Amino acid sequence: MAPDIADTGQPNSQVVRRLASRVFNFDVLCHIMSFLESREIIAMTCTCYVLCSIGVKALINNTPSLFRRNQLRSFCRFMLADAPRRFRSLRTIELYLISIKPSDAKTVDPLVDVLSQAMYLERM
Repeated sequence: MAPDIADTGQPNSQVVRRLASRVFNFDVLCHIMSFLESREIIAMTCTCYVLCSIGVKALINNTPSLFRRNQLRSFCRFMLADAPRRFRSLRTIELYLISIKPSDAKTVDPLVDVLSQAMYLERM
């Protein structure tokens, strides 16, 4: 348990340095993130580079459920931004394409690109 800054009697900078020197195991961070919702993972990833790299994998592992056109486009941009690494984590995806027309190239083309690179996809 982290010490309460008010209870230590030390200047805040010393306490912060001591706390910052502690390093969490990546497995522990991944396990913690597996219990969080996507918005909570995103908040964690905004704090530092290490959590960002772990959080991206956790977001992809959370089985993306894409209902609307803007969600689908955003997901495709996200996946294609760092394609080689992100596609290794994509195992399942839920797509609801009822409202997507085949003539909607702004949505269909990126989706085709994503699905063609999803070599580890197990369930859709």
